[in-house]
Amino acid sequence: LFRSYLPSYSQTTIYGSITDALTNEKLQGVSVYVNDINKLVSSDRYGNFRISGLPKGILQLQFSLLGYKSYSLIIETDR
Repeated sequence: LFRSYLPSYSQTTIYGSITDALTNEKLQGVSVYVNDINKLVSSDRYGNFRISGLPKGILQLQFSLLGYKSYSLIIETDR
């Protein structure tokens, strides 16, 4: 008996805008890293980022930019 199991992963997209907490200035070039799947994107000149092809579930995001303290965020995408 041979059984084949091919997992079916639904994929999702997250997006957002990154600003300085004190000045409200949009931050360009912020690295946004998704630990669980080794995916990295950077914010554009308007501070916007978009990450697609994410699996559903709990994910950890890390935000970093030279001159700023790194920030981690845990999110849960729709199940």
